[in-house]
Amino acid sequence: MSALGQTEAWNDFRADDEPFGPFLRVVLTPAGTGRIHLKLPVRLPKENAEPVAPMKWLRNAAVSVMGMDGQLKTSRDAEGAVPDDEEPVEGAVYYFVAVSAAPHPLEFAVDMEMARARSHLSGSDASSRPRREERLKNELVSRHIHCCLTDVPSNICNPVHIIPFHKGDEWLQLLVESRPRSYDPNLEDLTELDTINDIRNAFFASPNVHAYLGNLQLVIIKTPNGILSTTDIPRDNRILTPDVEFPSDVRFTAQWIKGTNADRAVVPNNSDMSFAKGNGGQLSNPSPLLLEYMFGVALVKHWGYGQDFLGPEHRTNVRRPVSAPLDPTLKRKMREQKAAARGGRTAEGMSQLEAEELVYRLWCASAEGVERRKAAIAEEEAHENFRLDRLMQWRERTLHNNASEDRQSR
Repeated sequence: MSALGQTEAWNDFRADDEPFGPFLRVVLTPAGTGRIHLKLPVRLPKENAEPVAPMKWLRNAAVSVMGMDGQLKTSRDAEGAVPDDEEPVEGAVYYFVAVSAAPHPLEFAVDMEMARARSHLSGSDASSRPRREERLKNELVSRHIHCCLTDVPSNICNPVHIIPFHKGDEWLQLLVESRPRSYDPNLEDLTELDTINDIRNAFFASPNVHAYLGNLQLVIIKTPNGILSTTDIPRDNRILTPDVEFPSDVRFTAQWIKGTNADRAVVPNNSDMSFAKGNGGQLSNPSPLLLEYMFGVALVKHWGYGQDFLGPEHRTNVRRPVSAPLDPTLKRKMREQKAAARGGRTAEGMSQLEAEELVYRLWCASAEGVERRKAAIAEEEAHENFRLDRLMQWRERTLHNNASEDRQSR
């Protein structure tokens, strides 16, 4: 354990965590700045990575929350990173240190004119939801045949949105803009990922699997991803039905972030997602960027501390989208989550709304996220200036024509 870990009190005790211990800590932000850290069960990197890669799994976890590449060290001024195969131990404290210069997330600010909210796009209009979801379900049946993690038949399965439907198109687009994931050599094409019902924002699952994915106890990790290779993740020996197969060059693996043994009976840990035989990439796979975002959100929701960062004194002027129209059930769920957030930490940790907001802000505060958002906002401003110029030209022509008509009438 580092000197800081030995001497500093950690305000992160919750009785409901104890069955999942022992724990280690990954400190994500520098001390003295409203430090954000993950208090993770030691079992997570042990169970979710091969013996050669537990520290790579922890590094991938930190990157998913922070939105920038970095190293894990035993202290911030340590010369080298922790070896990939070092075994995690109870009480250890690791520090995430960015490998490139970036604005500190607690100090980052944007000019006020850059903070204008974009108008809400109509792609997630509640009136079009049934038609869009029916089309999405048909696409997913073609891609997966049945539940992508079990063999439950398609007639009782439903689409599972990676970014929840109620977040709306604009939220998804802001995430796409937030960073280019430059540490991943296999970058996906995000140019047309602009609607919440895109097949890249969904997979097909049974109701039980859907429930655990929805509350982020179960997450999907895509490999390779620039940090983890396909061989860094253990494989569950799932026997497939004849109509589906595992892709040969990529894995989408379900991992438990917080679940009891009874929970885990629904889906064995490290189960890979299956796809229809012969699909051959005809239908796009789930988006690695969106999966990574929700992985970061899950870690923060269940194991994150330092939520004081969410206070008004620390909030960066990042654009915040208008929420999509909600049906009554979703409205009630959102009210319950907001009430839990006002009351402090829930039994599960941060509320999901808090976690989504925090990870989005951290992504936006990365150097790459800043540059991408500046470029996007500059493009919007250029479009707005062009519109205003055209409006002024029209007004001048109208005034000139009216003046001419007045002179002629005299």
